[in-house]
Amino acid sequence: MKRTSYGVLIGLLAIGAAVGALTNMTLAGLGRPLLTPALSLPITLLLIAGVTVFLAARIYRAIRATPRRRVDSFYAMRILVLAKAEAVTGALLSGVGLGLIGFLLSRAVSPALNSWIPLVIATVGALILCAGGLIAEYLCTLPEDTDDDLPGAAPASS
Repeated sequence: MKRTSYGVLIGLLAIGAAVGALTNMTLAGLGRPLLTPALSLPITLLLIAGVTVFLAARIYRAIRATPRRRVDSFYAMRILVLAKAEAVTGALLSGVGLGLIGFLLSRAVSPALNSWIPLVIATVGALILCAGGLIAEYLCTLPEDTDDDLPGAAPASS
């Protein structure tokens, strides 16, 4: 499985920013209240990132141990897929948060502080979610195999 590309993450960040800004623009045009994330969102994002990095660190320690311990490949793949999904979701949510913040910055009248704080905290939480996914993805990669005695390995040239 290939690592998550930074280009994909930047593209999702841009798409999320456009969606966030257009959503708030539409809501403001209709006279509706603007989007403000709940305080539980960044807390949840931080917990998800922490648990995923913890689970990936267990896999990392097992495959890097001196006598290599056996790791269930299905378990490791599930943690890796969770880490990839976490990185993608974190990039998209970060973009939405940046789009919402950009919309607030574009207003002629500066909104109240209680509009800024939840947006900034949620955006930082989403960035941490993306970083946690990338860290967990790194921790789940296998080390390079240097054993030439494996079946099917090409003979070493002298």
